[in-house]
Amino acid sequence: MFYKMRHNIDGKSITVSALDIALENNQMRALNAIIKYIVQYQNSVSFHFLFDDILIDLISKGIEVTPLLNSKIFCYKFECEDYPRIHTDNTNMIVPYNGSYF
Repeated sequence: MFYKMRHNIDGKSITVSALDIALENNQMRALNAIIKYIVQYQNSVSFHFLFDDILIDLISKGIEVTPLLNSKIFCYKFECEDYPRIHTDNTNMIVPYNGSYF
């Protein structure tokens, strides 16, 4: 399982993952293998934080990110079927929009 760990370096607290280290050391085959593993086994929106800071760097270095962008990590549909029933205000509100809310 891939995750981020907090490290204290020179008094600063930073979080790094295996992706960050592989990207810093230009290990392209390792990055491709890690991304393939994450898409296959950690395919959940809860792992999006691994790619928040490095997605643009991955694209600029030519790493194949299409499977990642098509996975549930970035392409997730939130469904809340109970919203109308659990909402506390049952009144309907129809308000015209005139270009300003003020």
